[in-house]
Amino acid sequence: MDDNFTPISKLNSVEGETKTHIKIIPTGFDNIDRAIFGTRSGEVVIVGSYPGMGKTSFMLNMLLQIARKGLRAGFITYETNNEKLFYKLTGILSGIDPFLIEQNKITAEQENKLKEARNSIASLSIYLNDQPMLRPEYANSVFEEIQRKDISVVFIDSLQFIQLSNLQNPKERETDSVKTLKNLAKEFSTAVVVASQISAKGQDESKMPRTTSIGGPDEIADIVFLIFRPYAYSVGQYVGQMEEMEVQVGKNRNGPLGSFKMTFNRSNLQIIPSQDI
Repeated sequence: MDDNFTPISKLNSVEGETKTHIKIIPTGFDNIDRAIFGTRSGEVVIVGSYPGMGKTSFMLNMLLQIARKGLRAGFITYETNNEKLFYKLTGILSGIDPFLIEQNKITAEQENKLKEARNSIASLSIYLNDQPMLRPEYANSVFEEIQRKDISVVFIDSLQFIQLSNLQNPKERETDSVKTLKNLAKEFSTAVVVASQISAKGQDESKMPRTTSIGGPDEIADIVFLIFRPYAYSVGQYVGQMEEMEVQVGKNRNGPLGSFKMTFNRSNLQIIPSQDI
């Protein structure tokens, strides 16, 4: 019979230093990492917001930052395809509108920037997956591949498209799916970051999302990021491409909460800490 309990003595090295198999994965955003350090293998992170606030862009920026730190990262999408993700990633790296890259409407001046971005992204350990919806019958095989490729963190876009539960109630089904993701993350020693769209119905006057707006899944998650852009629904009131974005840590099992000011470029999808402008 396998031992289910580990003696604490086995967690110490001969020198008395604590051994651990838990990998710390930074978000790549310095202002956030200074406060919460990042997430850990075996954890589930939820990125929640109302529609159109920039969940996918936030996760793609995070993906690039993590990969540029030498870690392996994966992105599973059910909302688009690998080619469009590639255009968005090269747009973020080059500072060029992904739509222009996709349509091959690049100026001579932009050509070198695009070439540098493509060379840079080719050197990163990023894995994209746009296969059919994640279901119980092949979830294990997907995470086995994640483990084989030594992927430290996998992003999933989005929770509403996952079918890891047969429950009929949407929130109960999503909560059950997050429980399954948590078990998979622990079993295969990776971190999972999953987007969750919050219904705009019933939002308060401030339009600021709250952890409780996510419903049951937030109770399972280890970290909850809430994304908010004040001008997301009123572009005409904001001059230029640069826009305010607020990233709230609404839940963190490992330590502090907080609110972090970011700047979002609507054209090329770049997100940077505001003080780094």
